[in-house]
Amino acid sequence: CKVVACGARSLDKSRRFALKYNIPTANAYDSYEAVYKDANVDIVYVGTIHPSHYQSVVAALNSGKHVLCEKPIGMNARECQEMIDAAYQNGKFLMEAMWTRFFPCYRKLRELIHGGSIGDIVHYYGDFGAAMPSAEEAPRFWRNDLGGGGLLDLGCYVVNPLTMIFGPKMPRSISCTGVVDPTHAVDTFAAATVIYNDRQYAQLTSSMLRHTFEETLIVGTKGKIRVHYPAHAPTKLTVYIFGETPETQRQVLNEQTFTFAVPQTYKTMFPGSEGMMYEVEEVVQCLDEERTQSPNYTWHEMMTTMKMLDEMRRQVGVQYKQ
Repeated sequence: CKVVACGARSLDKSRRFALKYNIPTANAYDSYEAVYKDANVDIVYVGTIHPSHYQSVVAALNSGKHVLCEKPIGMNARECQEMIDAAYQNGKFLMEAMWTRFFPCYRKLRELIHGGSIGDIVHYYGDFGAAMPSAEEAPRFWRNDLGGGGLLDLGCYVVNPLTMIFGPKMPRSISCTGVVDPTHAVDTFAAATVIYNDRQYAQLTSSMLRHTFEETLIVGTKGKIRVHYPAHAPTKLTVYIFGETPETQRQVLNEQTFTFAVPQTYKTMFPGSEGMMYEVEEVVQCLDEERTQSPNYTWHEMMTTMKMLDEMRRQVGVQYKQ
């Protein structure tokens, strides 16, 4: 697997990117469409701003390319469904680049949950807050027309694990509140309670105002799991097993910590971003197995996640033109 072409809105930007990452400059294009037409390209990574994902993904799929699209895959569930439809009709692979899912730490988390290590899941708590740059420094985060706001950029990280933990179904209810910046018409922070049934629920928070603890906590009938900071690029989790008698069920009788080092093979803009290599490995394996979707992050899960984000944004009061 190697990068053979790149595209940007200007040839100068595309060539500079190609030179920086050892891509043949002859394959540096001044449009995204030119990348889709390159016969040497098998799969396209779409890393543009949120509102342009839909057009780019559908165009690439209709050009016969597989697609890995940066999160959120679309601005809403309708766009997500139409992208999935295009992938199905063209027989091509499509996945949202929710890279956190493919870290070794999260694979271990999935194994522990589905293997019953902490019993039946009762509660999940997810939190992600980051002090975003100002509107002058980084307009994309604050401009409504560019898909700004905390839920799409950060909230997706805490909403996404819901389908892995509770299954790819919609919950019984979602109650979400937050604050919409009156100047920019984007959400600055939000908090949600998600109820699946009388015994299973989740509490989620996201914020663009300050860095938070950013840990993931999952509680079961036999124990609990803590994914340590930073939960979006995790390298450490701890499992706590309770006692089984009335006298010991509040006591931790066994505690085990798992650590997973992320290879420092190349420099990235943000700490932990080396872990994007894991989602690339997942995509390559899926293509080798001639799959159109990942068994570890299915189209059904992608759609359910977008539907929940849509409902949360509706309740908070964030509206986009899409």
